[in-house]
Amino acid sequence: LEEILQKHRPPDGSVNLELARTLELKGDFEGAVRNYEAAATREPQRRDATLELARLCKKTGNRDRAAELLAGLRTAFPDDRAIEMELNALRSGRP
Repeated sequence: LEEILQKHRPPDGSVNLELARTLELKGDFEGAVRNYEAAATREPQRRDATLELARLCKKTGNRDRAAELLAGLRTAFPDDRAIEMELNALRSGRP
């Protein structure tokens, strides 16, 4: 995935999103954050990447950043149940 990014730089952020997920699974949270952020700047990956980034922030103890990201998503996608569920989990202190 990193090789694809270096050679081709797909404009939609899809490779960044997949790379972020892979890095998160490997425990490279810094690399995952970097790639979630890159994917979150592009459509159509914006919603998914930002939601994953918020989940990772919550998981790693950065609850303020998670809340900020989720609030922005709720504004952009007001009827999205997944976003609302993540906000409720964050407020209740659930993982």
